[in-house]
Amino acid sequence: MQDHDQYRLFLHLAETLSFTRTAADCHISPATLSRTVQRLETATGHRLLERGPHGVSLTHHGRSFRRYVAEALDLWACYHNGDSVDDLSGHLRVFASVTACESLLPDLLAPLRSTHPLWRSCQLCLMILIVACCCSAVLSGVFVS
Repeated sequence: MQDHDQYRLFLHLAETLSFTRTAADCHISPATLSRTVQRLETATGHRLLERGPHGVSLTHHGRSFRRYVAEALDLWACYHNGDSVDDLSGHLRVFASVTACESLLPDLLAPLRSTHPLWRSCQLCLMILIVACCCSAVLSGVFVS
């Protein structure tokens, strides 16, 4: 069974909170669904569901995994349909000397900005440090934004 098939089963189970209903809706046996959940729990290293006499509930890890699964399935659908998933965005932090920022970075970043259209309007965050401070900041793990 491929990961996205397992993800679909988990997502359905997370919505219904019923092994019986999910198994019936997805045309599989409850035992197969149970084994699928066990494999996912083994793969994640966490219990995803609390099973009790009054039904099933998601654990904290189960809720986090549900968000991951939903996003993964959305990305898979975009890829499978040929849609662009080029939504690279966020902050790029570059630790470099003033000279490097002025002379090297414009040419180095040009391909990134042309390949990822959302970066054209994204603000580039440059951390310009003097060379001596740059090395010590990276080595000590202290980054100033």
